[in-house]
Amino acid sequence: MSLQTAFVFTAGLLLIALPSIFAEKDLTNDLIPGLIFTFGISLVVILVYGLPVSLLAEFISSRMPNNRAWVSGMIHVGFGLLTSLISLSFGLVAAICAILFFLHDEFARGNDSIFNKIKALFGKRLG
Repeated sequence: MSLQTAFVFTAGLLLIALPSIFAEKDLTNDLIPGLIFTFGISLVVILVYGLPVSLLAEFISSRMPNNRAWVSGMIHVGFGLLTSLISLSFGLVAAICAILFFLHDEFARGNDSIFNKIKALFGKRLG
């Protein structure tokens, strides 16, 4: 799962950088090595920072069985947003990755109820 999150993070940064990449008249050979470097660094950060946060979220949320998914989600997003102290844009991308990591974890658990609650929440607001 960490590998997938690192890939999503790298792809997200690439999407953010696309306008400036295509604004360059000359696409240099730095793009592929830069993506590989970003992927490698993000994988290390996810393993060193994200995995312990996920374990902490699991430990804390398991003590609240009625609200386990929501507590876990808030911890994931909170620690993702905490990286905004480094850089605002980095923190927003990290928070999005934290949300995706959380949703992937819930889906892997077979917890469809969280998706039904999200659909109901957005259904009420959109409808």
